[in-house]
Amino acid sequence: MTDTKILQGLIQAELKRAEEQHPTWPTDAFEQLAIIGEEFGELQQAVLQYKHEGGSFESIQHEGIQVAAMVQRFLMGISKYSIKPGVSTMSAEQEKEQIADIQSGLRRAY
Repeated sequence: MTDTKILQGLIQAELKRAEEQHPTWPTDAFEQLAIIGEEFGELQQAVLQYKHEGGSFESIQHEGIQVAAMVQRFLMGISKYSIKPGVSTMSAEQEKEQIADIQSGLRRAY
């Protein structure tokens, strides 16, 4: 998969599918990062399965496209973040715990 136009088309199609399936996108940057992290974890799993268990290259491509689509969705909403630089209502440890909780919930939802 080296043709940029084809790749961009696949990412846009995935973005559209995701927006239709999950029309509500969080405004909290940490929740968005948790979604990206979940998708990235699936990409890592696909690569490991390809390398060690005979997984398919198509699975790697599919998961990579999902990561790219979620990163694009993240960047498209960057001006709407509910988080302000230098302002936090939680400690760094609380934020880490929140991200872990969100990722755990996403594994069940997705």
